[in-house]
Amino acid sequence: MHRHLLVVMRAFQPRYSKVVRSARRIVLSVIRPRFHAGAIWVLTLLVAVPGAPAAAPPPYAGLTLERALRALTDQGLPLVFSSKLVRPEMRVEREPTAGDPRRILDQLLAPHRLTVRPGPGNHLLIVRAAGEPRAAAVYGSVHELLSGRPLAGVEIRFRESGREVRTKADGSFFAGPLAAGRHTLEARLAGFGGETRTLTLAAGETAEIELALMGLPVAEERIDVVSERSRILGEGLSTLTLEGRQVSVLPHLAEDVIRGVSLLPGTARRELSARPRLRGGRADEVMVRLDGLEIVEPYHLQDFDGALSILSPAVIGSLELHSGDYSVARGDRMSGVLELTTVEPDWRRRTEVSMTPVSLHGSSSGNLAGDRGRWLTSLRAGSLELALKLADEAENPRFWDAFGKFERQMGRRHDLRGNLLHSDDRLNFTEREEDGTRERFNTSYLSTYVWLTHLSVLRSELFVETRGSFTRTERDRRGGEAGGKRELSVRDERALDMAGVEQEWGWHPGPRHEIEWGFSGRFLDARYDYAAELALSDPLARIRHQPPDDGQFRRRFRGSQYALYAADHLKPSPALSLDLGLRLDGNTVIDDEPLTSPRFNLAYALGAGSQLRFAWGHFTQSQRLYELQVEDGETRFSPSERAEQVILGFEHAFGAGVAGRPPLSLRLELYQRRIHDPRLRFENLFEPLNLVPELAADRVRIAPQSSVARGVEVFLRGAAGRRLDYFVSYTRATSRDRLASGEVPRGDEQPDALRFDLNFRAPRQWNVNLAGTYHAGWPTTALTARLEQGAGGTQIVPVLGPLYGERLPPYRRLDLRLSRRFAWRSGTLRLSFDLRNLTGARNVRGFAFSFEPQPDGQVRVVREAKHWPGLLPSFGISWTF
Repeated sequence: MHRHLLVVMRAFQPRYSKVVRSARRIVLSVIRPRFHAGAIWVLTLLVAVPGAPAAAPPPYAGLTLERALRALTDQGLPLVFSSKLVRPEMRVEREPTAGDPRRILDQLLAPHRLTVRPGPGNHLLIVRAAGEPRAAAVYGSVHELLSGRPLAGVEIRFRESGREVRTKADGSFFAGPLAAGRHTLEARLAGFGGETRTLTLAAGETAEIELALMGLPVAEERIDVVSERSRILGEGLSTLTLEGRQVSVLPHLAEDVIRGVSLLPGTARRELSARPRLRGGRADEVMVRLDGLEIVEPYHLQDFDGALSILSPAVIGSLELHSGDYSVARGDRMSGVLELTTVEPDWRRRTEVSMTPVSLHGSSSGNLAGDRGRWLTSLRAGSLELALKLADEAENPRFWDAFGKFERQMGRRHDLRGNLLHSDDRLNFTEREEDGTRERFNTSYLSTYVWLTHLSVLRSELFVETRGSFTRTERDRRGGEAGGKRELSVRDERALDMAGVEQEWGWHPGPRHEIEWGFSGRFLDARYDYAAELALSDPLARIRHQPPDDGQFRRRFRGSQYALYAADHLKPSPALSLDLGLRLDGNTVIDDEPLTSPRFNLAYALGAGSQLRFAWGHFTQSQRLYELQVEDGETRFSPSERAEQVILGFEHAFGAGVAGRPPLSLRLELYQRRIHDPRLRFENLFEPLNLVPELAADRVRIAPQSSVARGVEVFLRGAAGRRLDYFVSYTRATSRDRLASGEVPRGDEQPDALRFDLNFRAPRQWNVNLAGTYHAGWPTTALTARLEQGAGGTQIVPVLGPLYGERLPPYRRLDLRLSRRFAWRSGTLRLSFDLRNLTGARNVRGFAFSFEPQPDGQVRVVREAKHWPGLLPSFGISWTF
């Protein structure tokens, strides 16, 4: 049973004869009858969601030229024009006679002595026609220096002419027409250092430029509201951002966005799992939030260690990882926060369909009537059944997820947003092995999240955001195994209903001062019904922790969680920023007093391009009603955990960059995290993959008295020329538990970890990305055995060495992604091809053991290494229109 999802990966290794013969079966497997309803739903979303229906081109006569050009943009023409060139008084006097949108464009422009010139990125620039003064133009983008995040609302001022433009939501801007000659550009945004660039433009030239702004010293990334909510401060310590476009070019299994996090410093992740671990912490210490709501079960394929996230990559706009110094507005998790923000729906109708070897996906977005709001819908369905059949396995896991949101503007000072997320996983299989072992499992996992967010701007310096939510999750695991080294049966039914409300206030009394405060409350209703029976004949079972009761538990828990917080962000001088915060967390189920979490962050500018940062804080984590480990015999909730963390960081940008590219930037952090009252946990020592891990022979109980994690992280990001971007990270760290027997490594300790990513934007819309990972092998435990005489005769008794006293061999992997974009008037086609583990490295994941008694009374322990899969090809296809 330890095979599980590995067989999926092995099935996609080069077994081309089977793959070719089974291409038809792959498609049929994904859309077989039980998914017909989902397929119908996709079609409904794509054609029936309110929006602008497909129709014949509108009549142009009588329209302003600007509106006519935007109508052509809706039909797929990538037009770029200036409001000073296309003036409001320009109108279309005659209806065009051409049928092709490109020819219609020429007929619309000709009466106004305008024409079209090819521009950067396949855009069409509208310029003055020949005989008119040949004007120049500038087309470019602005991003945050260290994170690469695009910056909206940046003021671009041309010093000589006084011309001003602002960047759009994606960080892009266009300025034109401009006179030929020398121009000095000044880029300014509150909370960022400015940048000045000088250009010399020839007559008719369109220059492309990329600008990078350094965030001024701040202790934590914050939000300000003037007429709308916009980002005014740079990223905080231990915060790294990946935009959707950056994640999309990374090599990753099944287009899963959260897997891209594992390339960032301080992260750890098992080969198949999508769950990140930060700085030596457990996976459940990382909070995952989507558009402001915590997602308590964010992963598909939970029987396989959460191999995929339940969030389709098409709906993710950006990803922010906060590891250790996040705002007091976030709490009850100790390691970090993973903030996911969905894409902003385009103002025009947009539809995308895509396919990978394991899933089909469709999404659609557009605007409401009267342009008073926007909507986005997404549906994805997947199956691993055929992949497993190619490997002669009986497992057939299936999954699907759906997401929808709408945004509506309620006047000038109020915005309303509604979100819906649902996921569904099923596994049903029966198998008989050659040795007579019989396996039967039926599992299902359901989760639904509904939340409504209201943003109100009370005054230009005061805003309030209110959110109401409802969450429901269900789990049903049933199955058994007989005829082999173990006889087992399990029934695990759980359900959670959770209703929540939260409110966040922000007050900006001055340009260097911001105060935030708020509260959150949740009512939880959790139900457990668990029963298991186990009989093991494997000698290894003697090391196993045995639950203290008969393996049956049925109970219902009701309770609430609440939190209050306040923070003061101030800037006493241009070089110094301070962040003072206090949080109070309470839980009515756990017999704890309310816990306070003070936090303090400081940032100081040492000079041009350099910043020194310091953070100290307390972080707490309670065991929630749905986290009771009844499968391991635990029937009482553990006390809340408390962590104290100290971080010292330094950032520096080397120079101003070349040819409009961002300069080389360095980020260095040292951290220490001490955990008081760490939670009791259960781990499998030798085999990380098991459908029923709590009933495995190598299951052990670990009860630390305290824990400590220390490390240094180096993150280097830069560009070489106009086409190559890269980043490199190195982490040197320790993560230790103090047990009654002494200090031991944690199971996910990585003393050394090196990661890099190279992204090359090749000509003709090709993109090549190479990502590499190296880290020290995971800790493991030595095993010997001896013979003992007992009532039943001579018995083999396994003997464990020091817990996690040895290590697996170092882990190495190179991943490659090739992608190509084809843009036509009818839509955009994107193709990608991945090679995971390019060199076919045989990375060890664990061991299987057998015991051989010897004539001299000793026991020989035969250890067979288990490996992660080798070379794994994959592909992706998407069509956007």
